[in-house]
Amino acid sequence: MEIWATRIKEDLSGLFRGKLDVSRVASIVYSQDGGVTREAPCGVAQPEDAEDQVVLVQYCHEHSIPMTVRGAGTSLFGQSLGPGLIIDVSARMNRVLSMSERTVRVEPGITIDELNRRLRPYGREFGVYPLDSAVATVGGVVGVDGIGPHGLRHGAAHDHVASLQVMLARGTQFTAGLEPLAMPDRQAPENQPHQVKRTIICRLESILRNEAALIKASQPGVTLLRRGGYQLRGVLTEERLDLCRLLVGSEGTLGLYTGITLHTTPLPAHRGVLLLLCPTLDSAIEVVHQVRVMEPAACDLVDRRILTLARELDDRFLMIIPPTIEAAVLIEVTAETESECREQLTSLRRCTARIAEGHLTAYEANSLSDVEFLWSLSRKILPQLEKPRGGMRTVRIFDDLVVPPQALAEFLAKAHKAFQMADISAVMYSHAAMGVVHFRPLLTDRAAWPVAALEQLQYALYEAAWSLGGCIGSTQGLGSLRTSALREQYGSLCDIFKEVKNIFDPEGLLAPGHVVPAAARVGWGTAFSSASQQARAVDPIHFSGRELKSTFEQELPAQAPTGELVELCHSWPQGEAIEAVNACNGCGNCRREDRNHRMCPFFHLTHQEVSSPRAKAVVFRDILSGRLAPETLTRPEMLPILNSCFNCQQCSLECPSHVDIPRMAIELKGQAASQQGVSRVDWLLSRPDVWGPWGSWLAPVLNPLLNWGTFRRVLELLTGVARERRLPLFSRKSFLQQTAQQAVEVPRSASEPVAAEKEPLQPVVYFVDHFANYHDTELAMAFSRVLEHLGFELIVPTGQLASGMALISAGELPAARELAMENLRVLAPHARDGLRIICTEPTAALCLKKEYPRLTQHPDADLVAQQTVEAGAFLAELAAIGRLPIPTEPLAMTPLRAVYHTPCHLKSLGERQPLLEICRLIPKLELHAVERGCSGMAGTFGLSSKNFQTSMKIGHELMETMRSRDWDFGVTECSGCRLQMTQRTSTPTLHPIKLMAMAYGLMPELKARFKHQTRKYTLE
Repeated sequence: MEIWATRIKEDLSGLFRGKLDVSRVASIVYSQDGGVTREAPCGVAQPEDAEDQVVLVQYCHEHSIPMTVRGAGTSLFGQSLGPGLIIDVSARMNRVLSMSERTVRVEPGITIDELNRRLRPYGREFGVYPLDSAVATVGGVVGVDGIGPHGLRHGAAHDHVASLQVMLARGTQFTAGLEPLAMPDRQAPENQPHQVKRTIICRLESILRNEAALIKASQPGVTLLRRGGYQLRGVLTEERLDLCRLLVGSEGTLGLYTGITLHTTPLPAHRGVLLLLCPTLDSAIEVVHQVRVMEPAACDLVDRRILTLARELDDRFLMIIPPTIEAAVLIEVTAETESECREQLTSLRRCTARIAEGHLTAYEANSLSDVEFLWSLSRKILPQLEKPRGGMRTVRIFDDLVVPPQALAEFLAKAHKAFQMADISAVMYSHAAMGVVHFRPLLTDRAAWPVAALEQLQYALYEAAWSLGGCIGSTQGLGSLRTSALREQYGSLCDIFKEVKNIFDPEGLLAPGHVVPAAARVGWGTAFSSASQQARAVDPIHFSGRELKSTFEQELPAQAPTGELVELCHSWPQGEAIEAVNACNGCGNCRREDRNHRMCPFFHLTHQEVSSPRAKAVVFRDILSGRLAPETLTRPEMLPILNSCFNCQQCSLECPSHVDIPRMAIELKGQAASQQGVSRVDWLLSRPDVWGPWGSWLAPVLNPLLNWGTFRRVLELLTGVARERRLPLFSRKSFLQQTAQQAVEVPRSASEPVAAEKEPLQPVVYFVDHFANYHDTELAMAFSRVLEHLGFELIVPTGQLASGMALISAGELPAARELAMENLRVLAPHARDGLRIICTEPTAALCLKKEYPRLTQHPDADLVAQQTVEAGAFLAELAAIGRLPIPTEPLAMTPLRAVYHTPCHLKSLGERQPLLEICRLIPKLELHAVERGCSGMAGTFGLSSKNFQTSMKIGHELMETMRSRDWDFGVTECSGCRLQMTQRTSTPTLHPIKLMAMAYGLMPELKARFKHQTRKYTLE
């Protein structure tokens, strides 16, 4: 393998401008997609553009290297898996190439949501948007001829494709559209694009005419949905051949798209949605039949399990969906005016009024927010099904079964019987008016899956669909997993598919084994083959395409074994690591890049699969299974995995299954650190408890030096701290030194304490953490005075250290465990007394609550975690019981405008900006919350010179917001975020506790902090 990697790199060096990765980590990360199978490629290539792809494809053709194109890698049936090279078009080939009034030309790697974001200002859209449109690429949807919930209005992908720029396996490019049969002979060489296309059209014409009867009998005429495989019917007319129609839905087996020209459609002026709650499934199906004739834009059906989950996850659904409802039908209409929209909804209610003896419950939505809320039943609730519940989880293996809509009731009855015979339960949802049905069986841990029963059930469902004139592979394609069933659907037409394949790709290099069936039936037995099956290290340059395929092709199981094979660094209870890694199904939601989601800052920046959260799960699975030795993590090729997580924890929060990717990433770092330690810079920056006291002791000398450029360059050389980073000054005396083992004594406000006439309040404990202790002692004092003002006795235990989150994020888990045990020794006696432990630093609260119980199984860890609360959440509790007075003093004589940023770790705690709402009560303060993603600082991550530019790029939008003259100052709870928010501006950023202290009249001297920062290298 290493010989081959060196050879291909040398051969393509200076020719291929994109990224070529033939490392072990690339093979591991790209061995899985959104389905249940695995197949390890030899390497991954990311072309820069179409011309760059020509170089790559010609090289692969010359050396018989198979190629499989990949977009977001969210396919369920192995479309994006293959031997040889994976061509990842999502990373670089994701541009809009041109746009006209009614068409747009794009590269295949652009996501559907991103394309529609670009089209929206012009009042247009690409109407084929599946449920995963945030990550699905245009090339992927065109490749399977996809269709979304709005297919009734927009049709399938082939209805929107005007032309395709396609590249054959030999590197020849041409434009495919509606081609004349009598193409002129230009007397060009046979390998020129025009002659190649002419030859293809002539050979296709011959096959299609000779086999017209078989094609007509096997593929239906004009229908909304195709039947999987190559679309041959309707391609040939007397004078033309629709080459574009044939290539749409070919799953990358005939040619690779390099440019796609799409027809766009006008955005609907008005949308309305009707949700009909049905007492039985039969009544829901009857609703569908009644509604179809009225030609709505969409008509989906969901079963009771989805409705039950909706009630659990959203109180709004709890209010409107009774627990007795068995199914619901979601219907959308569009119109030019709002009144027309309402009339259509009224007509729908009228035509379904008598169903189920009038026992249907209907809810209408006309506003955009209400429409999106009702559609969240599918877009937001369905992904939540992936989260394990009660030891069970849904698995996406029986999606995309299609029957004639009028046969839906009979098909569901047959499917129900098949599930009963297999003793397997399932969740069902359907684009019912189109006859598209998705089943997701409820299964236990993957290691205990009933493989034989699942395979029998799969074919029972297929046969039920076939018996009613239905099909498989209509909207999500066939891939490697379902291709073997195609002969049972089409019979001898599969031989025609093979002839078509030979016309375009005679060597069989494009997506081998997809669409054109393999000789042997490939099913669940192959998909769940032994974990010991591994790719052998060979030199593929000396093998033919067929031999290369047999050498590297693997359908490895996506599950890990039942017990850990390596000694783990975290304190994982028995089996919990396996459960955590199996919770990731590869759905690809962590690749989304819309502003409403923060996961993943690194993927947003790099667009690289190795930076995605799911890549960590794939590598961790291989570590657990023994396929990958822990010492492999020390290799340079593994750095993109290890260095693309700084523990912001947004992936765990926003993942539909809430997969604990941060814990896996920390474990991987811990394994690497246990093998070779960490760098000098990482060692130093992860130990603020070591350099904090020295900085405070040397503050009179050190603080002036930090503002001197020459000293900063020397400091960077010695410690790795970026010379450009504006650093906080050290306090001459730490806050813990100021308290000196005493409960904090602060002067009372001139006003009477709030709690004077109320029952005594229990003392509280303050966990200060590093920043407030050594840099921002004003924050610690402000919090102390606010608590004293509210009538609390504040206990500040001596001996407490930094929380240790920097150590944890660096993977230095043994050192973090020692520090945690020391803090537990200090804090546990107070926790046993029932006292609350309050943190003004969200990261510290998260560390005490979540990380300490993972570092050690000592019972004190759980006890301290239960008693820990973030300061804003604590004050919100007081407000809820009437213990928190409204601030009365304005911060300045004139009104102020401020911008608020929510720290990632505050979001991870599940808090909903409590201090933001409290501070909005301050007179003459206009406080605006903005969502600009992660700040990119991540504790000490952004301090180091090696990470500085990455940190700045991640936090770019937030810093640009701070540079606006609209704001007088910024507000956030996180100390690291405050550093980043002030990096490129003189506008100050304050902790909201300081605002409260000023608004209560406790610390008027803090108003000096509204002055703009003028120093280049430091912050006051």
